Amino acid sequence: MFMTIMPFACLTAGVVMGLRNMPSKFYSLATIVTNVALVFLMVTIGANVGINDDVMNNLNTIGLNCALICLLAISFSVIFCYIVEKKLIDFDKISKKLNKDNIKEEKKQSKIDPILIIIPFSIILGVGLGYYFIPSGYAHILNYCLIVFLIFLYTSVGIGMGSNIGVFKFIKAIGLKIVYLIIAIYIGSITGGAVASLITGVPLKYAVISASGLGYYSLTGATMMHFYGAEAGVYGFMVNVMRDLFTVILIPIFMRISPSAAMASGAGGNMDTLLVPVTKAVGKELGVIALAIGIIITILVPIILPILCTVI
Repeated sequence: MFMTIMPFACLTAGVVMGLRNMPSKFYSLATIVTNVALVFLMVTIGANVGINDDVMNNLNTIGLNCALICLLAISFSVIFCYIVEKKLIDFDKISKKLNKDNIKEEKKQSKIDPILIIIPFSIILGVGLGYYFIPSGYAHILNYCLIVFLIFLYTSVGIGMGSNIGVFKFIKAIGLKIVYLIIAIYIGSITGGAVASLITGVPLKYAVISASGLGYYSLTGATMMHFYGAEAGVYGFMVNVMRDLFTVILIPIFMRISPSAAMASGAGGNMDTLLVPVTKAVGKELGVIALAIGIIITILVPIILPILCTVI
């Protein structure tokens, strides 16, 4: 019950703080706290993996299963969004409207965020600590740490929502039809996860819930680990890290399919790390639609994940 209520409470508290037009130092401090909490969260996830002998003995197989879950989740998201695009949305018209109104997407730095480099090393460090130094009897302490770091992370997500809420004006260019794309991305990912479960034999809840993370690897991995244990946490983390990787690799193919293909694959990553490559694929006018999709999905994932974990 606590893990179902906690995300809503933390998100709400964060949004309230974000809406209060706090001094710039507050948002800078919030970013620092978020990054520190994220690093410790990744170390904790790694440690949970390291102390679990079953997971460590089957890590290679898990990696292949995660890759298949990710690729199928992306594929079905792209297919479903393509159908929605062809039946309900005229991207050429929207692109012209955005260009006419001089609406520009938010500028994002093209430089690699150092935190993206630190995260893999944090996971490796955690695995090493768990495997060599932390007794298996300390698993409950790691779970308490996991909850604490999640509280910081959920709250910081809420602050980001509140401080960037003006971005939602961009949604007016496409109207409520953006909802169809988001539903298509979600249903496609869940369908892909379910199909992957049938092919690989991975438990349905692991495959479906990890696929529904839509690129939000930190929260997906931590949430699944809390509900189901270390092996589930590995699926939640790896499937969604791979989503970012495969999106970048497959963008040349997506450009030949349709504007919605890159948006569907990027999913939540369209808000930050994937915004630049996705925008290059769809054009700067439609890049703002990708940004809006990313923001809405980033808001929905922390809400939907705990619910899925309690009903599947």
